[in-house]
Amino acid sequence: MYTMGPISKCVTAILALAIPTSSIGQVGHGTAEPDSTSQILQSTGADSCLVSRFRGQTDAGSQHSTGGWLAGGIAAGTLGGLIGTAIVTGIAASSDPQPTLTNAARTSIDACYLNGYTSKAKSKNTWTAFGGGIVGTMIGSFVYFLIVDQN
Repeated sequence: MYTMGPISKCVTAILALAIPTSSIGQVGHGTAEPDSTSQILQSTGADSCLVSRFRGQTDAGSQHSTGGWLAGGIAAGTLGGLIGTAIVTGIAASSDPQPTLTNAARTSIDACYLNGYTSKAKSKNTWTAFGGGIVGTMIGSFVYFLIVDQN
């Protein structure tokens, strides 16, 4: 019979926190319904701010859209190369994304939730803009070499 060693137990605990099982197969679960990960954190005696921050990060991961940053990154990379990529990535890193909430919902969330949401959404914005910039740089380089090769 196999018994779990300390490393296996640690990995299992991290995976239990990283993958909310109640969100598997669902799109955009809201903050009103606690997920199993939040319940795990609460059952271990985690601080309510930690739970709220984690919920904000989870919501940003599933609900925050980054399509505009992707398009901007591709455009900046195509037109400006690596310099354009650096500029759009810096702008994305300095953005201050906020959740889209009604006034009633805005009063029910706290600063810890907003902090978690903002940090995760800013990370998504930055990485998406950077990836778009790299793709745009490749497109711009390809077009440039096609034009140069014809002359």
